[in-house]
Amino acid sequence: MEKTNEFQKKFKAFLKEIKWSPIWSPLDLALIGLLTAATIVASNFLTISTPISKINFSNAFIMLAGIWLGPVAGAFVGGIADVLGCVLEGNVPLPQMVIAPVMVGVLSGLMAPIFKKSKNLLVYAGLITVITLITTVLIGSWALTSFVSTPFSALVKVRAGQAVINIVLHTLVVNALYRSQITNMLINARRR
Repeated sequence: MEKTNEFQKKFKAFLKEIKWSPIWSPLDLALIGLLTAATIVASNFLTISTPISKINFSNAFIMLAGIWLGPVAGAFVGGIADVLGCVLEGNVPLPQMVIAPVMVGVLSGLMAPIFKKSKNLLVYAGLITVITLITTVLIGSWALTSFVSTPFSALVKVRAGQAVINIVLHTLVVNALYRSQITNMLINARRR
């Protein structure tokens, strides 16, 4: 019983650290726009396309939105960037394909307290691996099954292999930007 109460207290404290409010300051809105644009550029122009997946670091900017601004902002950046990216490529945005980038932002925002407390690259890599496996490999493969005749299990195998490269890229970008002066400047600007 004592362990349950202790766990509940820790879990409640963890939830309090997450920024849930969708009310954003002008600085937050500017950062959301900047991260959305960076995601679109990385996804559409700085990418290696394969028949089933893309190898790029676009999700790193969605992850940063979730870490810096919370799960709602992360979801917003992921969703808007995906829809606008599809339109720029001349494709029709499909709801099931938007779920994965939205969930990247949500999960990053939910894991933000862990990102913020740890400065260890292996912890970042572990969190980014979990986010990528859930979103890109599982949700993304599920969404693709409605467009291609390839079975889900085969898509998961192919996308898991490609995810390894994306995980490394995302870890390096998130680590570099999160540890940079940008994060300190944002924290100080948001305190004002």
